[in-house]
Parts: sequence; structure tokens; C-alpha cells
Amino acid sequence: MPRLIGTAFAALVIFLSAPLWAQGFEEELRDLRPLAEQGDVAAQTRLGEMYRDDASSNKINGEYGTDDEAEAEAYFRAAESSYHEAAKWYRMAADQGNAEAQTELGHIYYEFEDYAAALSWFHKAAETGFAEAQTTLGVVYRDGDILTPDYDTALQWFHLAANQGEPGAQVELAHMYWEGWGVAQDYVLAHMWSSRAGEIELRDEIALDMTPAQIAEAEKRARE
Repeated sequence: MPRLIGTAFAALVIFLSAPLWAQGFEEELRDLRPLAEQGDVAAQTRLGEMYRDDASSNKINGEYGTDDEAEAEAYFRAAESSYHEAAKWYRMAADQGNAEAQTELGHIYYEFEDYAAALSWFHKAAETGFAEAQTTLGVVYRDGDILTPDYDTALQWFHLAANQGEPGAQVELAHMYWEGWGVAQDYVLAHMWSSRAGEIELRDEIALDMTPAQIAEAEKRARE
């Protein structure tokens, strides 16, 4: 599933343009693999992360780093190989109940359009209380790209994550209440959630639609 990549996209492309292994990870890879093969969850998850980052790097290079079709295709093949390696290690950790690995495995399945598997892993992680997975499910149910939109279910997952202090979920709730996406428009709640997320620009933009009394109420709720 698509992830937010922030405003510094150009800087990200520059950082990722070098192959992962050229950035000094070979020694870490050698150290981690024996531990991961012995069942160490942290090592398995870290290997998954390393291969996932390498896949992302190659994918970006294929899309933006070359005008040569053959070179781009080589990057895409390398990306697919690294995604499969990442999925292998994440799956080992996910099968041991690691919620982070379950969530990342879900993202990989989503990338390859196996949406049933992606949802299954997102749910497994979310049901453990993992806020990132809960936020992801909120987005899936709200946007309706692979499911019929279900705003009630989206709100439930967003609230579970937001109440744990997850900024991403708090921002999503702010937008839903501000725009009235599947809920009654509520500027006070929108302002409150944007404040809790630390999104000052968003909060101030919402405040333009509010009365002074509403702003005071939102600020009071944000402090509670």
C-alpha cells in the first residue's frame, strides 16, 4: 500500500540512489544472518528491513534514476528479488507474533497486489494493539481502494491508534472530522486531533473555519 514519503522527495531519491550494500551494510548482514537463522526475531525483522530498503532503492532507481530501458529493467528485477528476500525474513518474524514484521509483510503483499494476504497480516498486527497497523487499516477501510469504503470501521481503527498517541492516525482523524468524510463535520474534534498530532499548520488552517469559542473548546480537549 502506498506510504507517505514526506516533502523531501528529492533528498530521499538521492539517498536511496546508491545500492544498499554499497552503504556499509555488508558486515551487519553477515552478523545478522546466523542469528536470524537461529530464530532471533529482532535479527529477522532487521534483515527484512534491510532487504525492503534495498528493494525500494532499486525501484526508485528504475523509475527515476535512468533513461535506459535495459538498466531500468535490471533495477526492477533487483527490486523484486529483494522484496522476496525481505518477505522471507519478515515472515519468519511474523510467524513468531512480531507485529512490526506482520505489518511490513502486509505492505509487501500489498505492493504485489495480494490484497487478501495484506489485509490478513494488517489485521493480525492491529489486533495486538500495534498502532501503525491500526492506522494502515484505517486508511484501507476509509479509502476503499481494495474494499468498499467503510468509514465506521476506519474510524474505529484510527481512534484505537490515535488514543495510543500515533500522530499519523491523529492527522487522519483531523482530516475526517474537518472534511466530514463519513462523519458529521466537527471542527472542534478536527482542531483537537491536529493539535495532539503536533500538526500546527493543519490546526491553524482548521481554525480559520472556527469561532473563538470553538477554538477554546478544542484547545481544552487537546490538553485533556
